[in-house]
Amino acid sequence: MLARYGLADCSMTIIPPSWGVTVICEAGRSHFLNIDHASKLSAALLRIKEIDLGARVARAVEAAARRARPQE
Repeated sequence: MLARYGLADCSMTIIPPSWGVTVICEAGRSHFLNIDHASKLSAALLRIKEIDLGARVARAVEAAARRARPQE
């Protein structure tokens, strides 16, 4: 599952900047997933019962979505 997103060898440090989710991998390599892709990854992880990791990604997606909303 994670290989489809280029995250097979990642330690899964998840950071929610605005507009998406950054996953920090080994050797200082990182992957950026936009909100849509990160949301799909979360749903896929939850579907295969990777509850903890799916929930971590979902929380990062929620935080990124909050930051992406225009401030009023």
